[in-house]
Amino acid sequence: MFKNEPRVLSEFVSKTANATGAKALEKLFADALLVHGYDSFTYFNCLAHNGLMPGVICNTISEKWWDHYECHRFENHDPVLHGLAHATAPFHVDDLIEHAGGKGRQCLADAKIFGLRNLVAIPIRGGDGNFHAVLVSGRSERAFLGVLAELQQMSLVFHQVYARLLPNSVSSVELTPRQKVYLSGIAKGQTIAEVARSNGVSPVTVRDRLEAAYQRLGVTNLQGAVARSIACNLMLPQLHEEFTDEVIRVL
Repeated sequence: MFKNEPRVLSEFVSKTANATGAKALEKLFADALLVHGYDSFTYFNCLAHNGLMPGVICNTISEKWWDHYECHRFENHDPVLHGLAHATAPFHVDDLIEHAGGKGRQCLADAKIFGLRNLVAIPIRGGDGNFHAVLVSGRSERAFLGVLAELQQMSLVFHQVYARLLPNSVSSVELTPRQKVYLSGIAKGQTIAEVARSNGVSPVTVRDRLEAAYQRLGVTNLQGAVARSIACNLMLPQLHEEFTDEVIRVL
């Protein structure tokens, strides 16, 4: 049984003060979560008010789950996102099943198939109307209130230090893993059909994901999307010559 461990929080706060990079910070956070029985996490920008998939900033949860999530378009039915939109304190995701709709229940059931168990969602609210969250998964039993409070404090510290180390990564501009893959292909000179073929999906799927990326990036075309992505450090591909001038202009 995992109980709240005040020393874990104090040691985590102390160590994060000396963190020199995002990877080191993520390792410290993962180690602290493991003490409480949680072995994977996702830190993301909720983007809860525009109905888009959460913008993953860093992640140790299986990428296969996020591919499945995006493929099944769970973003508009995800009970976790709906719960986070109104939450101020951490909550157990299993508590949402009773009130979830059909596709929401499927989302939660599929998550367990992909190994996401005993999920706890932790809101991190800022003063700008946009907010972040941490989703943790693992072997832990249902957490006590003291543990939930400690998880929230740890997540807030993690968020604050991450924002200091990599401010661009915690901005409201985030892309899904698939959007980055597709945009990287376009940036290297591939056509939409070629990107679709190399990723085993249809051109319609690629086009849909790219159009969603336009909304996130605040642009209206591929050239703008590639340029904006690079300017925000969302990807660093080897550019095809047709995009070079646009990127230089944005930078």
